[in-house]
Amino acid sequence: MSLAGGGTDLEPFILEYGGSVIATTIDLYVQATVIPSYESGVTIESIDQGFNLFLAEGAPDESLLEGILSACLTKIPLKGRTGLKIRVNSPVPARSGLGASSAIILSILGALYRYFDISFSKISIAIDAYEIERVLLGIPGGCQDQHVCATGGFNRFDFGSYKESKFSPVSTPHGFIEDLEKSAFFVWTGISRNSNTVLDDQIDRNEKRQNIQALLSQKDLVTSVEDILKRGDLRALGETLSRSWEIKRGVSALVSSSEIDRVYEIGMGQGVFGGKLLGAGGGGFFIFVCESSQKELIVASIEQLGYNVTSFKTTSAGLHYL
Repeated sequence: MSLAGGGTDLEPFILEYGGSVIATTIDLYVQATVIPSYESGVTIESIDQGFNLFLAEGAPDESLLEGILSACLTKIPLKGRTGLKIRVNSPVPARSGLGASSAIILSILGALYRYFDISFSKISIAIDAYEIERVLLGIPGGCQDQHVCATGGFNRFDFGSYKESKFSPVSTPHGFIEDLEKSAFFVWTGISRNSNTVLDDQIDRNEKRQNIQALLSQKDLVTSVEDILKRGDLRALGETLSRSWEIKRGVSALVSSSEIDRVYEIGMGQGVFGGKLLGAGGGGFFIFVCESSQKELIVASIEQLGYNVTSFKTTSAGLHYL
């Protein structure tokens, strides 16, 4: 869940100016399990989607790139790509702006690396996940999702490239995280978006240097949000999320729409401190922050208008084994 800096982790901006993102993780976990199979080849079972993909023994690398799940096998030795069953279960809605694809890739990679006793760090596996998603599969996007999901918790990330990063945990006052969870909520826009089109447009505008000032402003907000979190100011956080949304809407005409704008206007009209759309844009979830004592009334009012509202909890676990 990115709070500020989204878009600055995209090339070519990141390579020239460096990217900065401040984000946290929520307690929606993708689970992956690797077990031996007596059959040759590899079977991948998606529990939540209800399908099985079978890859015959000795299948060429090209066939492994048919989907996100099978692409992960390219990171293990060829001789190990047989006699396996991989089970994946994701509670994260697809195309929701919550980093589902990156979380799926990381969980499968972690399970495979553990199974084959391949050493890694949270940063190195984030880099591997980026290469699968962005390079092998050609899915446009930045590098924040992989790093955020791998590390877990409230962190600030500063990138020179997807391979060059440093992160630092953001300390918050005692009780602030609980207060945030009592005050914040998600609103589903009702739009399951394909972020590829939005991101392709943003990258094209970056290459034409049409977004530089907006992205520099977005990057500046990272330090502001970091300071806000350190002092535990929920009102200022909400207001800054709205500022981030205003900037984000300017990086591409595809980020928002009349339907998306309506969700934001409804939230603001109910008296929230502020909010923003999560992910690349075009649909997904808004996050809003309000006075905790008013949350129940605000949520009820939004639900009466036909929108799905959910609360969330943050987590510091990141990628880990059960």
